[in-house]
Amino acid sequence: MTGTAFRVLVVDDDPDMAAFLARLLTREGMAADTVADAEAALARVAAGAPDMILLDVMLPGADGFTVCERLKSDPASAMIPIVLVTALEDHESRLRGIRAGADDFLTKPVRREELLARVKTLRGCTRRAASSRRGGSPRRSSTRRPCARPSRATSRRALPRASSPSSPRTARRSGASRSA
Repeated sequence: MTGTAFRVLVVDDDPDMAAFLARLLTREGMAADTVADAEAALARVAAGAPDMILLDVMLPGADGFTVCERLKSDPASAMIPIVLVTALEDHESRLRGIRAGADDFLTKPVRREELLARVKTLRGCTRRAASSRRGGSPRRSSTRRPCARPSRATSRRALPRASSPSSPRTARRSGASRSA
């Protein structure tokens, strides 16, 4: 570790929410910067990339989805984990966030334990991604998110194939009944 604090950019137009999130993070030894709108967020990231971004969806000007899309499409900021913080709970909003490149979601009102668990998880992913880049891993794409979740199809464990037609697993699959 280099001795510098893990830096989180909090983007929220509600000053009370921004201060609350920043306070929780600083109590855990992280550095937290706050900005209130999309343009300030993009400018802050351009000036010096944070280690993570907590991004409100409902912002003046461009919304959080748009900010997320812009950051994820730029190679200089594509690897920064982004957690969308939103009061929106509908399925369409979550899909839009995933399509925009969000790494995770927090629903308002934010619970301390949930915030810290999500930050800790993504912080670990960021460290693993950074160490694999330092090691020169050729398999790591510069545009891949540090902790991208596997797709549903690849996350299921494959069932072992039955070696004989009389095995219980084969009998269940084929609909055959067990003999007594």
